[in-house]
Amino acid sequence: MKDHIKKDAYSDGYSYYFPENPTDEPILKHEEIRGVWIPSEIFFNPNLTAAEKLLLGEIFNLSPNDGSGCFASNKYLGRIMGLSASRIANVISDLRGRGYVETLGFDGYMRRLVCTLKSD
Repeated sequence: MKDHIKKDAYSDGYSYYFPENPTDEPILKHEEIRGVWIPSEIFFNPNLTAAEKLLLGEIFNLSPNDGSGCFASNKYLGRIMGLSASRIANVISDLRGRGYVETLGFDGYMRRLVCTLKSD
């Protein structure tokens, strides 16, 4: 576990991971997460960094099967990956430019992303 994320136990029997900022909401219920699945087209792609692979895996996993895309904000993705929202924005922009991510829609507030599962 990274030193900038702490784990606290609560009366409901679950442990939550919080960023250092105490005003942020809990990220994940630890006991509800059994792991992160990254498609092999992403995992074995030599042209992606480890952070890019994890981010693409999260976008893929947070996308419903109906094709509507991932609605997670840069802030949320950054919190679970230990990166700033601006760094997530830069990585997504780079991945979009390289054809790994497409934006399905943006209403000025919320965007929908999909992972294209491109393999080089």
